[in-house]
Amino acid sequence: MNDELLRRELRAIVEDSPFDPAIIEHVVRSGRRRRMLYRSFAALAAAGFVAALAVVVVDFGSISAPGGPAQVTPGASGATSTRGAPESASPARTHEPGPTGPASPVPNAVVGIGYAFNLYTHCGIRYASFDSRNWVAFQPTPGIPDGWDNPYQSGTMTLVKADVARFAGPRGIVFNFMPTSKTIPVCH
Repeated sequence: MNDELLRRELRAIVEDSPFDPAIIEHVVRSGRRRRMLYRSFAALAAAGFVAALAVVVVDFGSISAPGGPAQVTPGASGATSTRGAPESASPARTHEPGPTGPASPVPNAVVGIGYAFNLYTHCGIRYASFDSRNWVAFQPTPGIPDGWDNPYQSGTMTLVKADVARFAGPRGIVFNFMPTSKTIPVCH
């Protein structure tokens, strides 16, 4: 059946109908509006789901698990990775680490909030003291990333999850830390 014949037949049904054509037109328009509203809601819900999924993927995609790739660039010490770097890349003298931590003490850090933080870098990126706990880097490094300060680097420490803290320093370099029950050792 072609379109024109179908239209004529439908018009004939409407014209012969005991209902007022204005009522039929109102019902048809209401149905169209309702379908448009449902489609808009479905599209909005799908976009919200995709946005939430993207946030989760970006947030957890940047966490480096132990044994995974490090998130550092070659340091001033000449180390090009966190594995296999010579221990001599660290200074030979013994140095007692000073206090690391936020510019103002944070007794109970809140997940997702960044705090101004001074990371001890003199003997590489290994440990931090944050949220009244000691932390060890997922990928400790013997050297300091190029352009970072010695003995401390200012940045932001964020509690990503209860057991993951992330230090963000200059040039977009980040280090992830996990809690440790060990005492932070003296730098050798």
